[in-house]
Amino acid sequence: MRVIAIVTIALIILIKCTTSSSASEASPTVVEGTIVQASHLPEPKTNPYPDCYFTVVVEASRIIAGKSIPQKFTLVLPGFFSREYSSEAGYKKGDMIRVSVVPFSSMPDNVKQIQQADEIEDLDLELFFPVQIQTVHEFSTPKEKIGFTLKKQERPPQKPSSKIVRTKSDSLRKAQMEHDLAEIEKLLQKNGGDWDKWYQSLKPVREKYAAQQQVKAQKWIGDSFFSAGKVDNGETFNAKFVESIKLFKEYLAARNVDLILIRMPHKGEIVDDLFTGVPQDQTYNPYLLRMYKTLLEADIEIIPDVISAAKAQRFKFPLMYWYQDFSEIHPAEGIAWVIAEEMARRISRYDIVPSLPSTSLSLKRQPHETFKWPAGNPKFNELQPAVYSAVFKDSRPLTIGPGQDSPVLIIGSSIISTPSLYPGGSIPHYFAYLSHIVPDMLFRAGGDSMVLRNVAREGDGFLNKRAVCLFPFVPGTPYASFAPLPLFDPDHSVKDFITSYTGSLIPSFVHYTPTSSAGKSSFSSDGVLEMWPEKGKRGAEGQLTIEVPEKVSEFPYFIVEIEFKSKEITYLTARYSKAVDSIVRSDTQPNNVESFTFATDGQSRKIEIDLSTGWIIPQKGVVPPTAIKSISFFGVKRPNYYREQH
Repeated sequence: MRVIAIVTIALIILIKCTTSSSASEASPTVVEGTIVQASHLPEPKTNPYPDCYFTVVVEASRIIAGKSIPQKFTLVLPGFFSREYSSEAGYKKGDMIRVSVVPFSSMPDNVKQIQQADEIEDLDLELFFPVQIQTVHEFSTPKEKIGFTLKKQERPPQKPSSKIVRTKSDSLRKAQMEHDLAEIEKLLQKNGGDWDKWYQSLKPVREKYAAQQQVKAQKWIGDSFFSAGKVDNGETFNAKFVESIKLFKEYLAARNVDLILIRMPHKGEIVDDLFTGVPQDQTYNPYLLRMYKTLLEADIEIIPDVISAAKAQRFKFPLMYWYQDFSEIHPAEGIAWVIAEEMARRISRYDIVPSLPSTSLSLKRQPHETFKWPAGNPKFNELQPAVYSAVFKDSRPLTIGPGQDSPVLIIGSSIISTPSLYPGGSIPHYFAYLSHIVPDMLFRAGGDSMVLRNVAREGDGFLNKRAVCLFPFVPGTPYASFAPLPLFDPDHSVKDFITSYTGSLIPSFVHYTPTSSAGKSSFSSDGVLEMWPEKGKRGAEGQLTIEVPEKVSEFPYFIVEIEFKSKEITYLTARYSKAVDSIVRSDTQPNNVESFTFATDGQSRKIEIDLSTGWIIPQKGVVPPTAIKSISFFGVKRPNYYREQH
């Protein structure tokens, strides 16, 4: 099933133009026939994009002039532009038409590469573009009879397949990355060839924007609202991030899965010119391009032109971000669509669509549960909830979850879950709508640094049917390395139970020291260790000291499992002997047990864990404690290592 193409105004004009050089080079065929099926055209006023075209199936009665073509074919028609219906939008099932057509293959590359499709499920029908089209009341009699080409032999229905055809994807991946590198190098040379001098030359621009940011400048421009939000000022990444993302890429590649990164821009990165007068093509922070170049040179694919794509589309949406809340970092509908569209373009190189079942998706406007419209525009009532597009399948929001069957896996933190995940509005939902490939999703709030560990935790079977893993990440992610894989796989190693500290045993073997004397700990009636935050703080912060059982020394390796009763984002750094391991718990993960793995040191008898809890929603005005239910130890004689370790 092809996907409804969403294109820019310039591209729509190209499609409508009857004198297109590429199209005119192909001799048109003039046919008369009847429209026997018409795809649903979205409502222009509520569609996330202002321009759209749609497809119909034509059953030809006769060929008036030109070459022989199939008697039944699919025709692409302009739908609406700038949210106004085109004259062709009125064509419907049952209309008798005379149309001059050229093959879709004769159109320019920038048209052919658009994600194509609609509700037409017959994939054998050839695709044509109209040069001219009109309604007729009766069919004419041609001077000469031109026969139709024979219909292709029908293919049997395609069943979902776990076999991914990758004959072209590797070469296309390489070509894309070489192109991206060349574009970055071109910009660098254009600006003197020195990253530091280029960055310094933009100091006046940054200072001018910082003044606007300090006063929290905001404004409506037409029907789009913007504010001078945060931008990146500085190095944007460190070498440890590059090394850890390379390990993640190699982990996936060993399982025949490609990795594609895409960075979510800061709010200010797509509005700098609106508040400073800087030309739109100016680069605010060249060090961001240096990060992209470093990753690409390490054979890590990243989509580098998100900011320019967002700037090109920022006036198509009332809200690209939740600008009315100056401190809110999560995307609103606009930037989520941009990210999804950029990802959908990259996916087009994989031969995976025919192996998937057809999916019919639609859009429905939904009110947001939190945000209202910004003030200052009479078209948007500031007392009413802001609305966004949600993706529906049939009459319900499309369900996207942690399955194992889709060839596309999207992973990430809370940015992939907004504007609102469960009603059907998110980057994965918009990707599904654009590509008609429903992805599986591994979503962990606050978990960007844990992606390698989170994917590994799911086991190799989780990746068996994948072709590609898409990772949209927050701007702050590249400043630190990812959490490494455990010393060995704690879930698939043979382990012997040693002991468990629960209930009354916890205070005997576990001690908690809060960072501040105002913090505290206590035990609930069922023996759960509760760590309370200092009043006014977002969560608990302190250090756990855990006594290691003597029996651990009988094993070369051991596992310590901590079972939490509470659910919150928690940062844990464990130290045993000279070994250090770090974990970020997510409040959206289903498993409440965290595991640390160590090689046994015959002398060390304690584990120290620095604990810091992220922001928690207060309950009745009180921030609840971080709660630990049990701590268990297991001995391991023969660890099961991940493939990349040994």
